[in-house]
Amino acid sequence: MENRNFTRVDFSDGASISYNNHLVWGTVENLSLQGFYIRTSSTVKPDMPLDLPLDVTIYHPPHSSINVRASTIHCEEVGMGMKIDELDADSFVRLVDAVSLKSNAPAMIMSETYKMANYVKIVND
Repeated sequence: MENRNFTRVDFSDGASISYNNHLVWGTVENLSLQGFYIRTSSTVKPDMPLDLPLDVTIYHPPHSSINVRASTIHCEEVGMGMKIDELDADSFVRLVDAVSLKSNAPAMIMSETYKMANYVKIVND
């Protein structure tokens, strides 16, 4: 049984993960204000670090990209679960909008937005 603190929504936008001079491409399959699951376009390298913040860009048209620092929580051969650690204010707004648009419970997402401040560092650009 899953024990989630934030609502997850189905999602299907492209993303890239940058680490150790590698760039991994994939598709974000589900998204919350606290994290996401990304299915990668190639086998994830076995040296993918766990619990180390990585730079992730979620390409969310027609809006600008959502740029986050996220830690890999679990890693599978073709994907990984990631927890958002840090993002800039513009990406924060775009993330909230993206989740709100896909959710059927906007009041819950608004409540989670306030709760998110306890889990994620929001930085200036």
